[in-house]
Amino acid sequence: LLQVGQQIASLKPEIIFEVTSHGVSDLRRFLFYLNSFANGSAETDYCSCTPCCYDISMPMDAQLSHRLSQELIMDGLNVSAVMFFPGSHGTDGNAVLKSAEVIPLLFIKEIYQQKKLVIFSQPSRCCDEAPSMAQELLTLGHVLYQKLDALQEKVVFVLSGELAAKHTSFGPNSAAAEDFDNHCGHWASTLHPKYLLDYAAKNAAEV
Repeated sequence: LLQVGQQIASLKPEIIFEVTSHGVSDLRRFLFYLNSFANGSAETDYCSCTPCCYDISMPMDAQLSHRLSQELIMDGLNVSAVMFFPGSHGTDGNAVLKSAEVIPLLFIKEIYQQKKLVIFSQPSRCCDEAPSMAQELLTLGHVLYQKLDALQEKVVFVLSGELAAKHTSFGPNSAAAEDFDNHCGHWASTLHPKYLLDYAAKNAAEV
């Protein structure tokens, strides 16, 4: 993870686009966070909060999030947006980040304070309908790529996943879970679509 963070930092991105399945989720729709600032904390298991607790605060690109949400809605995609409750005196409230949103950012801490964040949350149905969502995700990813690639700013795409959620403390809880993790790892190292669309998808229903 440290090496991944160093590689991301070396790219010198201006915008970090983070996709999460562990934040604020709608039942059916993908969500953009529309606040202009975000903060959150994460704790580790089997270690008390001092020193094993981590806090993060960073600006968000609310204008880009709003624009992308509107464009994707106009394109007929299953997308919406969410605004965390405003602060006092009419000020913009902060988006509250959960552990799985905070932890990836900690590994690129050299740059996150100077860059802006866009968070794209997956719907909760991904827990039960993941295998049937493949075509929807491919379409959404294709459209998002076109829109992000057209920006003048350099964008880094960070996918926050938590494969260990499918494990016990002693390791994978099934052969399917172990195979699923291995296929995802092969995809991450090669970016060859077959590892996700063919091999991991075959295991997803059994994980």
